Amino acid sequence: MQPPLVLFDLDNTLVDRQGTLAGWVTEFTAQHGMEDEDQAYVLDMGGRAGLSIHV
Repeated sequence: MQPPLVLFDLDNTLVDRQGTLAGWVTEFTAQHGMEDEDQAYVLDMGGRAGLSIHV
């Protein structure tokens, strides 16, 4: 039996985390009738987590 393979993407080369999160935030805030300021606030929270996110 081979050991499991684990991949860590710390620099966004394998998965576009920023684009995925920005898309989700845009959809989430639209579905819940939130304003642009709310969208910016949520994206800013991602920035504080170490993600630089631009919509």
